[in-house]
Amino acid sequence: MKNFRDVAASATTGSFVMSGRDAIQTDLVIVGYPEGITIVGADLIETTDEKTGEAKVYAACLFAEDDKHYLNGGSSLTNIVKQWMSGYDSAEAMSADLKSSGGVKVKLRKGRTKKGNPFTEVIVL
Repeated sequence: MKNFRDVAASATTGSFVMSGRDAIQTDLVIVGYPEGITIVGADLIETTDEKTGEAKVYAACLFAEDDKHYLNGGSSLTNIVKQWMSGYDSAEAMSADLKSSGGVKVKLRKGRTKKGNPFTEVIVL
């Protein structure tokens, strides 16, 4: 039988990653964890741009160093999570494997593109 409570909770939070946790700003992660964080779970969140109606996807990640928050990822982290999801039927299954493997340690750093646009660099440690 379907777990209706879990379905309802998922519909209101967007992902198991967000359930019971608050989002943390990337800048706070950079300052608060200068040696990096260990990603132990992730999901891809689908949204619609309110202005253009365009569908967008971004990553939301759990990290071992803080179980009260999740991190919304930019394009670099989203691309990593997309690759991790390849071959998995669900984000939960991928996250279980990611966590059991010890996770992946990354360091976040503010940078700029060649055109001068800001972005968050993800350095895999």
